[in-house]
Amino acid sequence: MLALLDSSEKDNIIEKILKAYMDLATNTPKAVYLSSIAPLILENGLSDEYILKFKSKVKDITMKIVTKIAEILETKDIKKVSSTFLVSYNFFLGSWQHCNPPENVKRVLSQNDLSDLIYDFEKELSTAFRILWKNM
Repeated sequence: MLALLDSSEKDNIIEKILKAYMDLATNTPKAVYLSSIAPLILENGLSDEYILKFKSKVKDITMKIVTKIAEILETKDIKKVSSTFLVSYNFFLGSWQHCNPPENVKRVLSQNDLSDLIYDFEKELSTAFRILWKNM
C-alpha cells in the first residue's frame, strides 16, 4: 500500500487504494481469509505481550498509510482519514468473506436457487468504496 501511495496523486488515490485491495483479493486470497478471521479466531488466546506487539505494529503501519493518504489529499484531518481508511478496510474484509463462502455453502446455495445471496464483490466493493471516500 505504501509503495502504491508513492505513485498516487489526489485525482487517482481512491482508485489506486481500491486497486490495491482488489489485487490483494485476487492475488492472495488466503491472506485475505486469514485477515478476516484473525480478530475472532487467530488472536483468541494469545498472550497480552504478543497482542500488544502485533497491534502496535499494525498501528504503526496504519498510521504511515493514513498520513500518506492525508498528505496526498491535502488534509490535516488525520482522524477522518484514519476512520475512513479503517472502515474501508473492514468493509473490504467483510465483503470478501461474504462473497467467498466455503465450498459446501456455495454448493448448498447453488443447489437451492440461493446463489443471488452472494453479490458481485468487485462491483459492490467499488461502489461502496467510492461512496465512503467521496467526501475526502
